[in-house]
Amino acid sequence: MPNRSKRVLIVDDDHAIRQLLRRILRTEYQLAEATGGRQALEILASFLPDLVTLDLRMPDIDGWTTCRRLRSNRWGRKASIVVISADCTREDQRRAYEAGADDFVVKPFCPEEVRSRVRLHLQLREILDTIGPTDM
Repeated sequence: MPNRSKRVLIVDDDHAIRQLLRRILRTEYQLAEATGGRQALEILASFLPDLVTLDLRMPDIDGWTTCRRLRSNRWGRKASIVVISADCTREDQRRAYEAGADDFVVKPFCPEEVRSRVRLHLQLREILDTIGPTDM
């Protein structure tokens, strides 16, 4: 079921990947795109994403640093972060989770996997928001 009130920020330096993710997610969510970590951080406050898809290997600010900066930002702290990267070593995944990522999808990916992961993390975020910090 589409939830056009939810916002997803796609962060990837590869135009073809951004285009593919846009096609996969555009009917269900409001989308914004960034070509790198710096641009993602610049548009964060004006877009206020509920979820960020994040590549790791980007030329300006890598995904691990971007993830840490998102988590330290009041607007990025509540957003779910799903790393989508071809870098799939255990070390890369460990570093992504330590930086604050919620999930990791390996490229090449299947569109339904991305849809399912995005939907799952947005649902989890809604549940956590209804519980509130004092109930945990």
